[in-house]
Amino acid sequence: MWQRSTSARLGDCTIHGMAEELDTVASLHERAQQRLGSHQRLMETITAEVGRPRTIYVLLVITCAWVAINVVMDKPIDPPPFSWLQCAFCLYAALVATMVVTTQNRQQRHAEERANLDLQINITAEQKTAKLIGLIEELRRDMPQIPNRLDPEAEEMAQAVDPARVLEALEKKR
Repeated sequence: MWQRSTSARLGDCTIHGMAEELDTVASLHERAQQRLGSHQRLMETITAEVGRPRTIYVLLVITCAWVAINVVMDKPIDPPPFSWLQCAFCLYAALVATMVVTTQNRQQRHAEERANLDLQINITAEQKTAKLIGLIEELRRDMPQIPNRLDPEAEEMAQAVDPARVLEALEKKR
């Protein structure tokens, strides 16, 4: 009976903890969206629409229609080699490229914020894990029914990793 109620409580705790984590992630995303200005939001909406496959079909239809109309007209608006169409596509390409780069820059900043948060969480988790290993080792040494033995691996794991040393080691490898 005790195990059942404990596991039920642990299950609820896990579900509650996951819900809190999901809420935190959603909150992070929501804050990033709130920081967007109206121009940035418009650019991202346009970029999302332009990035869909139907854009290719729309461009093909417009191009074919433009060429067909100008070929059958007695006095075409844009005779071959269709310089107005070329100019329109060049302007379109420049605008889309600029919007994509702007959107990617913002997304990169957001990804860096998330990576920084992940790093902080990982460092905290590593410190907590090292503390727990140290406490378990201390408990093992204090319990009379368990023979005391030297465990260098556990002692090493009980030491929290120094993030500055890890960064320094990574930089030396480059």
